[in-house]
Amino acid sequence: MFGFMKSLSSKLSYEIQMVILAVLSMIALFVYVDGITGFFNVLNALLPITLILIAVWLLFIKKNYMVSYIILFLFVFGQGLRTFIQWMLSYHFFFEDFMMTFSLNMLLVLAACLYLLLMMISIYFVEGFKIQIKAWNLPMLGLLFGLYVYFNQGLLMLLFTVLYVILSESTGIRLATLALMLSQVVTIPFIVIQRFIDDAAKNTRIFDWVMNVFGLVVIYFIVIALIKLLEPHEKQVKVVEEK
Repeated sequence: MFGFMKSLSSKLSYEIQMVILAVLSMIALFVYVDGITGFFNVLNALLPITLILIAVWLLFIKKNYMVSYIILFLFVFGQGLRTFIQWMLSYHFFFEDFMMTFSLNMLLVLAACLYLLLMMISIYFVEGFKIQIKAWNLPMLGLLFGLYVYFNQGLLMLLFTVLYVILSESTGIRLATLALMLSQVVTIPFIVIQRFIDDAAKNTRIFDWVMNVFGLVVIYFIVIALIKLLEPHEKQVKVVEEK
C-alpha cells in the first residue's frame, strides 16, 4: 500500500494528471454553485472559486504540482474526509437513521480529497518539498490585505492567508498569488450593489460598510499590481506584432 502511494505521482503522466485536475475543477465549480439561486448569489459563489482555479492551473502548468495540489486541497476539498467521517458516525441508534444527509457532493469532495492527499504524499516522497520564502515587494498591498483579512475574518484566517501567500510566492508565480488574494475580496462590489437593490443598506452595520470600503481599496491595489505584472508581456506582444 505504501509503495503504491509513493509511486502514484510517477505512474500518472502529466496528461493524466491534467485530465484529473480538469475533472476536479468541474467538481469544485459544481459544489460551489450547487443549490444556489439568484444572479448575485451565483456570481458571488462563482467568482472566488474561478480565481482559485485559475491560480491552481497557473501553478500546475508551470509544473509546481505540489503547491497546486496543496492550494486546491486547502481552499476546496480539505474538509472532504472529515465530513464523510462525521456522516458515518452520525448514526443515531434511537432514531435508526443518520443525522447527517448523505449527498453526491459529499462523495465527490471525498474522492477529490483522497486523491489530492495521495498525490501530495507521493510527490513528497518522490521529489521532496521545500519552501523558499521570497521577499514581498508589494508592502502596501500586503499590509492592507493582511489588515482586511484580520479585521474581517479573524486571526486564524490571517494565518491561513499568510500560508497560501508564502506557498504561492515560493514558486515565483506572482499572478497565481494575486489571483488567490483577489478571490478573498472579489465579491465585495457585488455585495454592495445587491445591498442597494434589496434595499438593505439602511440595515447594514457601520462595521460592514467600513470593511466594504477597505476591501474595495484592497481590490484597487491588487488590480494595479496585476496591470503592472501584465504590462511587460503586453509590450512584448506588441513588439513581436510590429516585427
